[in-house]
Amino acid sequence: MVGVVVSGEYTQSVSQSVGEGVTSGECTEIRAEDVDGIIDGGGGSERTGAESVADEFTEIVQERTEGGGRWWNRMEPIEFVEVFSDCTRWLAYDVFQTDFGGTLLCNGLLLEPSLTGAIFGLVAAASSQLTADVLYAVFRYGPTAHQTQVFGLTHIDWAAVYATRAVSSAALFGVYEFSQDPISRWIQGTLVSGVYG
Repeated sequence: MVGVVVSGEYTQSVSQSVGEGVTSGECTEIRAEDVDGIIDGGGGSERTGAESVADEFTEIVQERTEGGGRWWNRMEPIEFVEVFSDCTRWLAYDVFQTDFGGTLLCNGLLLEPSLTGAIFGLVAAASSQLTADVLYAVFRYGPTAHQTQVFGLTHIDWAAVYATRAVSSAALFGVYEFSQDPISRWIQGTLVSGVYG
């Protein structure tokens, strides 16, 4: 038996036996739109209303429970190479900011923190993307689909991948550096005004 929880306007639950592949005690959520379609359309069956609805519920439950019957069985697996690449990007940015922050000059003038953050973010993103590509192509870590994709990239594709990653990271870290001072001043002002009320 499978408990079918009907979401939306329908808060009742029904029990219906379903075919093979569904274990006892599972619960599958059915959207209200599905129920509306079953009740309004009658499921296209010549059987009575109750039997038709039961059949339609059974079909929907079987569709929703394919692939193990649990929502976590249908989740995409965690790609550890991408996680490692993102961690590498943030660590590289932190190293650049610690070692070279406040030292970049342009025409004898010190660059603003947001521009410095954008430059460091760009370099850190290129470094982390290179790390991911080496793990995929040389060491053959990660999903096979990603490894194949890396081998299939043309020169233009490589440039697009690195440019997209670099520009998005430059924007991210530029905004991050730009917003740090105003937000920290606002938090300090809020705390001080709260204390002295």
